Amino acid sequence: MKTYDAFVIGEANVDLVIVGCNQLPLPGQEIFVCDMNQHVGGGAALFSMTLAKLGKKLAFKGIVGTDYYGQYILEQFSECGIDTRFIERNDRNKTRISIAINPENDRSFILYAGTNAELQVEHVAIEDLMPSQLCSCLTLMSSSISILLIQ
Repeated sequence: MKTYDAFVIGEANVDLVIVGCNQLPLPGQEIFVCDMNQHVGGGAALFSMTLAKLGKKLAFKGIVGTDYYGQYILEQFSECGIDTRFIERNDRNKTRISIAINPENDRSFILYAGTNAELQVEHVAIEDLMPSQLCSCLTLMSSSISILLIQ
């Protein structure tokens, strides 16, 4: 009998989205923006949250820091009903952050890889995946892997 509908392995980060920034400040300057929002980001995290909101039973495996942003991700996952017991927390790096600057024409990003750089294929234990119907491993930094397990 399956324990999870999906067991997702991959990146989880915080997206800081800056709205109304049409140019970066020059050295010594500051600018004011319209708004700034914080969201959970990362392909694997967003995939997990979407499936959970659709009523699927999910587990997530990734790495977050012991910082505020790592705690924020865990809280958001828990609110969606995602099992977070497979998420490693450590203080070797801070949780990954993506800062999205949203000018009117196109977005630009400033990225800090943080704990996501630590997640490697070697962290995947096949026995963790077996009690699920679907496993998706998304964006383990430079590689993308998808695995479909059907029971």
